[in-house]
Amino acid sequence: KYRMENNWNMVIEEIDKAHSIFFTIDYTSTPLLFYRATANYNIGLTDEALADYIEASTVNPYHMHV
Repeated sequence: KYRMENNWNMVIEEIDKAHSIFFTIDYTSTPLLFYRATANYNIGLTDEALADYIEASTVNPYHMHV
């Protein structure tokens, strides 16, 4: 919902709530950190975005978006 509204701060907040050692991907096998990385990028936090994209690639390196 927040991604569709381009509400990137809420995307980050919700991902931070959901992401844990037990829950790292959504039902489509997209790493949650991919969404946070995209949100960080869209609000201009490129260093944080890069770190999240790198971490997302360790969770699912074969995911086409990652």
